[in-house]
Amino acid sequence: MDENRMLISIIVPVYQVLAYLPACLDSVLAQTYPAWELLAVDDGSTDGSGAVCDAYAKLDSRIHVIHQSNQGVSAARNRGVALAKGGCIAFVDADDRIAPDYLDRLAADLTAHEADMVCCNAFEETGQARSDYRCVLHSRVIRDRETLFRDALIREEQYGFTVWGKLIRTELVRQIPFPAQRFGEDTYFMLCLFQHVSTVVLDSYPGYVYARQEGSAMLQTGRHDLSRCMGQLASAQLLFRLTRDMSRSTRELAARHYAAYLHAAAAAAALAGGACFHEQRGRLGESVTELKQDWKCLGFSDRVKLLLIERFPIAYRSCIRLLQLLGRT
Repeated sequence: MDENRMLISIIVPVYQVLAYLPACLDSVLAQTYPAWELLAVDDGSTDGSGAVCDAYAKLDSRIHVIHQSNQGVSAARNRGVALAKGGCIAFVDADDRIAPDYLDRLAADLTAHEADMVCCNAFEETGQARSDYRCVLHSRVIRDRETLFRDALIREEQYGFTVWGKLIRTELVRQIPFPAQRFGEDTYFMLCLFQHVSTVVLDSYPGYVYARQEGSAMLQTGRHDLSRCMGQLASAQLLFRLTRDMSRSTRELAARHYAAYLHAAAAAAALAGGACFHEQRGRLGESVTELKQDWKCLGFSDRVKLLLIERFPIAYRSCIRLLQLLGRT
């Protein structure tokens, strides 16, 4: 190992990815940056993925395998973070890949700008098709925390919503455990991280290959819609709270963002059935109460929806179900 290079810990949560895992691990072995360790956390796989990790660990002493019972991707990442020895952490999903110069490029960016985090672009693969996944539109250095939050709100650049495609200083990652929620854990983690970073480098270099798989959490529908919407609502609520001391324009963006996800969560609960809607009424009502702090920031339509959710929940649920029958949801 090059003694002059900072050690980078690559954390790969592994669960039921036998078909894709060898390509992921091969892409790590192909790195031109030599000072890395790979922490492959086998989260109770039953398809042989754990055995593949063990086989690769015999090929290279920099690969370390941790086996645990199935606890979910957040628990797997948290386990890897706790064991990481590197000064920086790079998260890689087990069905994705990284370019050979990925660590070299991101480490150079981090060092050159004395940054806390570097974000890069990606390619997206769906089956045999590949397209640009434009997380970062323009290479730049951000030293203003409010800019990070405004980007998250405007969504012009998507770098803030995933943990992959990034190199982050370990001491910052350790301050923020990944939440146990099934959907939206990446966004929630990144918003928490934004509170602690001082300098962020955005690099338009496309060094990450994101493989969108059929059946992934992001593509599932039906019963999972409500869980996904509630996870997104939690992130929108956090974003609203974290921007309370920022400029009025940013607070207005946060309030409208929060209202949109509140309505989406309420609609998903209404469509999931009366029992689900009743179960979530307390959580939804809490968000309505919170949003009243910035009532003037919301448009007429948003205000009407929030009042229906709070004061006339049965009428609201009936309206949503009628809109579904009319094909308007």
